[in-house]
Amino acid sequence: ALHDVVAAPHKPREVPVVEELFRTSGLEPFIYKQDAEAPRKTFIYIGERCNIAGSSIYKKAIVAGDYEKALAIAKKQVEQGAHMLDINMDDGLIDAVPAMTRFVNLLVSEPDTA
Repeated sequence: ALHDVVAAPHKPREVPVVEELFRTSGLEPFIYKQDAEAPRKTFIYIGERCNIAGSSIYKKAIVAGDYEKALAIAKKQVEQGAHMLDINMDDGLIDAVPAMTRFVNLLVSEPDTA
């Protein structure tokens, strides 16, 4: 009885066809589609200086609790063309979860890096 009242008059929703692309989001969506004829034009630049293991300046800033300096490092990478940032807090000298949480919250609240 419920089927006849609710479902019968309506067609099932058609599932849309969505092109399989690499999609991420920040303040604005980032949708990547490689140009097969000119792959260098569609290269994704990943900033890797927000990595404890890869940048001594960043590591010193995080260990010292100088998140503004760490944020400046991230901002500079974005200004230099990075599409996304590789963030790593894996080190025995810091408590990684709160450090990552604090840093990412700062990043997303800054329009230039979000």
